[in-house]
Parts: sequence; structure tokens; C-alpha cells
Amino acid sequence: MGEAGDASRVEQLIDLLRDESSQVRAEAARALGRMRAAQAVRDLMVLAQTDEQAEVREAAAAAVRQIDVQRFVRALATADLPPVRPAPAVGAEAPARGRGVFVLGGVMFNALRAGEAIDGMAAGGLRWRYVEAQLGLGFPALALVGQARVNVLPHPWLVPYLTLGFAISYNNNTERLPAVSLVAGGGLRVGPWGAGPGRAPRALERFFGFVEVVASRVLLQTRPAAARVEERSISLPILVGVGAEFWP
Repeated sequence: MGEAGDASRVEQLIDLLRDESSQVRAEAARALGRMRAAQAVRDLMVLAQTDEQAEVREAAAAAVRQIDVQRFVRALATADLPPVRPAPAVGAEAPARGRGVFVLGGVMFNALRAGEAIDGMAAGGLRWRYVEAQLGLGFPALALVGQARVNVLPHPWLVPYLTLGFAISYNNNTERLPAVSLVAGGGLRVGPWGAGPGRAPRALERFFGFVEVVASRVLLQTRPAAARVEERSISLPILVGVGAEFWP
């Protein structure tokens, strides 16, 4: 297309500057330089500064100089808002995404009291790269659980995290009176895989699994004094489940 010099192909060549293949990006830049495509200068200048492949950066810089050397200098002051998002290098960590929404569900059991019934939990919340906020509902023993998480060394698909929160629960006995507990611990989230910026994730790339272990201690409850000794003991809930995340 560059050798043919067809001006109607300029926009198509500019789109190819976003191609996943570094060879395609470099050839598109060279073609735009041969065509003296002035409308592509800003895209080429950004590519010359941001692409992870040296060949692409050099081809884009050469194309801008070929189109107009003076434009090459002036473009240095206008490349602060890149319209081009280079494809990540193979094996490189995907750039951090912004805020996302997630939902999850799982089963929970007390590691210190194996004979107790297994409970379920459903929750939803907001996720950033390093922090999360979650609100969930436990059942059949009704409990409202709020948690904040800090993601430690977040990886594209393997994220250890620390968590701190509270639980307001009604125990399964005749009184069914509320108790407020403090929960603290950590967990490990696995997935989602492969969904990088700039492309819509496939269905399976939205899902993740997790395992979480927390210590829970009752801080405040309205039961009679005789019951408080037992209620204030520490429990060790373990939660295992799956979820899905949705990024804007």
C-alpha cells in the first residue's frame, strides 16, 4: 500500500500501527513515511516513543522525519496523550487495568470445629490493581460480611492478598441474637487468564478461583453473660469458591 501511494489507504495503515505483530507495525510505519502521510505524524511520533520493539520505534521515527523534519520536532510536545496502544511483548505482564466489578460465591467451613455445618456465601465488590472492597451475605446462618483486601505483588493471573473486615451474624440457636466479629487473614486468587487491555476478554477469561483463610473473633454480642465465654473464642473459617470479574 505504501509503494502504491494510494491516499485512501492512509487510515487503514494508521490502524495497522496498533497491530499485535511488531513486524506489521514497523512495515505500516515505513509505508506511511513513503506516502508522506502528514495526518499520521502524531500516531507515528507516539509509536516512536512508546513501542517496546526497537525496530518499530526506529521505523516510526524515520517515517516522521521522512514526512517532515520540522513536524518531527514539533510533535515532541504533542505526544502526551498517546492514541496508539502498543501490543504487549510476548511473556510481558499486561499493563494494569482500572477499576472493575466482581461477583463471587463459595463454601465456608470452620477449620477449628470440623463438625460444624458448611455455610455458603455470595458477594460482590469493586477491584483496583492493589485494593478491593467487598460486601457479602452468608447463609443459611444469616451473616453480613464486609471486607477490604490488599493485593500483594499482583500478577496477571496469580494474586496473594491480605484481608480485614467485619461480620454481623445471627447464630443458629433458639435466641438468634446478633454478634459482631472482626475477621482478618489472607488468601490466594487464581485467574482470570489472558484478557489483556485493548481486547474484549473471552468468556472463560472473566472467571477466577480463590481460597481464603481468616481468623474470626466476636467483639460484641447481645447474648447472656453465660454464653459469652464460648462466643468470644476464635474461629478459623476457610472459604473456597469461584467468581467473575468485569472490567470497563
